[in-house]
Amino acid sequence: MGRVVPVVLSPTSRARPTAPSRSAACAPSASAPDEPFCKFIQHFSQVRNKIPRAYDPKVIAPFSTGVTDVTMREKLAVHDELDTVVELFDHANKSAKAGEGRLFAYNDPHVDLDVAKPKGRDSERKGSAVLAAEPEWKRGCDRDEAKDDCPFCVYHNMHSHATEDCHELKLLCDERQEKRGGRNDRGPRRSGHRGYQEHGTVAFILGGAQAPPSNRHFKQFSREVNAGLPEPADAKPLKWLQYGITFDHTDHPKSTKSVGTIPLLCTPIINNVAVTKTLIHGSAGLNVISVETSEQLHVPYKRLMPTRPFSGITDGSTMPLGQVRLAVTFSSRKNYHTELIDCNVAHIGLPYNTILGYPALAKFMAVTHHAYNTVKMLGCSGIIAICCDEKDAMRTLEHAC
Repeated sequence: MGRVVPVVLSPTSRARPTAPSRSAACAPSASAPDEPFCKFIQHFSQVRNKIPRAYDPKVIAPFSTGVTDVTMREKLAVHDELDTVVELFDHANKSAKAGEGRLFAYNDPHVDLDVAKPKGRDSERKGSAVLAAEPEWKRGCDRDEAKDDCPFCVYHNMHSHATEDCHELKLLCDERQEKRGGRNDRGPRRSGHRGYQEHGTVAFILGGAQAPPSNRHFKQFSREVNAGLPEPADAKPLKWLQYGITFDHTDHPKSTKSVGTIPLLCTPIINNVAVTKTLIHGSAGLNVISVETSEQLHVPYKRLMPTRPFSGITDGSTMPLGQVRLAVTFSSRKNYHTELIDCNVAHIGLPYNTILGYPALAKFMAVTHHAYNTVKMLGCSGIIAICCDEKDAMRTLEHAC
């Protein structure tokens, strides 16, 4: 197959060059045997875009002459009635993707497929299939230098803890050591969950409206908490101290399949609106309302007060739009309990409309039982028992899948 090379006259030549035809100008040099087909397509497109009013037959002819890809030549032989450039490049893109897939399977983009293909009886044997390749950044090869000081777990691909402090990775190593009959150098062999568990760091939702405004306020709060003799106002007993809240067999769920698997969701009345998918989170250090829920509650932005960022929902810190004090009511008119709760309005990105943490639970003097998925508190006419809304909880689990 001959190589078509466009003629370029030197600037010192006195002869006036003749204008080449559009088909000759559109024809680049034929692709080399080791040149990827995608590079040939890019080069051909660059040359073609420089030619004004290039008709389709004048583009298809030089492309068919200069291409050396076997798959593309087979397609051109089968589809010899190509009339438009759109169809031509459609077949070319499919052939280029197929070629890249074959080269990726051999893990070497410069290997000839005919040479790398095994022959003989070994070709009939099936080799080990690679279902998924772990990227380099996950193995920690191309990590950003700015995050070298932050802890990073290769097993979980997270910055919340370091690899050497990963509890699940240690358990996995211990199980493999036990199967091999060896002994772990870090300590005595563990048997299931009966061994001592090394403590690690846990991410909580902290900050926001419940965070101290400054370091001076925190020092004052720390002195008041650690005072040997508290102030008379701080020594007063809490409300409803004489009443007790207990759980018995009447609170037992009908099915134990959901015990410890679904979140504790309920539907309180917030700002005269029943808000579904409200998460009771006893470990959260603040109360959060999503921006979408705040708009449904018709909370004006001028009511939002300045607040501070909080952490625990995303990898970094989240800056809320502001904080607002809203009335939250549990149960019905016959027996209810209402308190004013400070909430942070932010984009939480979770399948919940509202998250009530321990600041709200402390105001309600509420007690949660996660095995029964029930929260109890005192109302105006006795004890209020609020069970989990299993339908909303199942919808959030389906959303998380």
